[in-house]
Amino acid sequence: MGLALLAAAHEVGIRITLLDTLYLTSTVDGAPLEGPQRRFGDRDVDGWSERVAGLRADLHAKIGSALHSVRAVPADQIAIVASRVEGTPTHVHLSEQRAENEACLAVHGCTPTALLAERGLLGPWVTAVLPMAVRRGETAELHPVGANLGERPSVSWIAPADAPPGIRQVPLRIGGADTNPAP
Repeated sequence: MGLALLAAAHEVGIRITLLDTLYLTSTVDGAPLEGPQRRFGDRDVDGWSERVAGLRADLHAKIGSALHSVRAVPADQIAIVASRVEGTPTHVHLSEQRAENEACLAVHGCTPTALLAERGLLGPWVTAVLPMAVRRGETAELHPVGANLGERPSVSWIAPADAPPGIRQVPLRIGGADTNPAP
């Protein structure tokens, strides 16, 4: 799919940043993907990394990465991914669902933001997207590492006046299949 998107963008002359997304599990505690999730899941980080390595940037295309969420990538794999994506455009769904936040607290004893920070996956190259259930203290954890919060025009989450000082909110123009986030 990634190669087809890059070819289509090149053919029509538009710029694209392709974010190849890693999706391994269906729950924070590591349950396997089920049903329709399996069609876009990866077997492991190495297979995903090989696919991303096969994508080539050019004048019209940047290649980046995305971890779907702390639900979709086991905690023990996040550090491996972080070491492979550092410095490249990287997105992660952060606190998209309250249930995911509660599961992260129950399984790991910390918020999704803290888990990503512990595993080295926060930095100025990272944009946290769809922060529908983010907590005010959680967003403050992004500031020291220079991470960004991404907002989509169709999603309302924190009014700019309510964002903690120093957090950079970046507008996103996103095309893709994941356009109906669950609360």
